[in-house]
Amino acid sequence: VYPRSLTESRNLPDGDIVEAVAVTLIPFSVSCPDSASDTLERAGEISNQTDDFRLKTISYCNIGYVLMKQNKLAEALERFNESMELAKKMKDTLTSSVLHYLTADVKLQQSKYNEAISYANESLKLANQVDYSVGKVYSRRVLSETYFKIRDYKKAKQIGYEALEYIKENSTYLYY
Repeated sequence: VYPRSLTESRNLPDGDIVEAVAVTLIPFSVSCPDSASDTLERAGEISNQTDDFRLKTISYCNIGYVLMKQNKLAEALERFNESMELAKKMKDTLTSSVLHYLTADVKLQQSKYNEAISYANESLKLANQVDYSVGKVYSRRVLSETYFKIRDYKKAKQIGYEALEYIKENSTYLYY
């Protein structure tokens, strides 16, 4: 159960850890990531103070996601890379899949198409290892968009249809 406010979280046991989780979740509940700068700054401060690798990994990933939405792509990649290193240390395959498709998305936005394809393929491989539905679909989305950008329309269409078929067959609810 998450606290209703940051003030409330400070009164709970391990308040800083609870606050860090709450702070990193707030940007996702806000429809405009541009308004999340103060929240991101506080989340970063708290994340840097903890020894909890899992919390740092999630925090850096979430901070990177909001930075990506703010079009601060270099900063987003820094956070994704920090998070990816922690996920590797923890052998967290699911989070690694998320970080790879988010990195692929940034590389796509930067027009670094070969890198986008490489990261998206790695994400798909990791998602398949842990049967992570969202990773399977999002990786294909990035691949399809990337192939479309490089004008390989046949491959873009094929991968796009693979994602749609997967959703239909598995009744996958997508979020993120």
